[in-house]
Amino acid sequence: MIKNQTLWTCLSAAFSNQVGPKCHATFDSTRLSEFKFFPGVEELVKKLQAEGRQTIIITNGDATVQRDKLRACDAYSLFTYE
Repeated sequence: MIKNQTLWTCLSAAFSNQVGPKCHATFDSTRLSEFKFFPGVEELVKKLQAEGRQTIIITNGDATVQRDKLRACDAYSLFTYE
């Protein structure tokens, strides 16, 4: 269903002068709405933290893109950003 909505939004934008920006915005919102932790990840992180273990996220991706993903999966509720 989401793929059809994304396609329809992009096609409808083709009749305006905002095709590129409209498709990009739709892609971003669709992609991020589906960006979630795998089942059990939150519970595992909380368990490790309760045991006193330090937990971190390491990425080599662009900071802006990675922050959007961290917000989308609510990682900021599990990890402290420093």
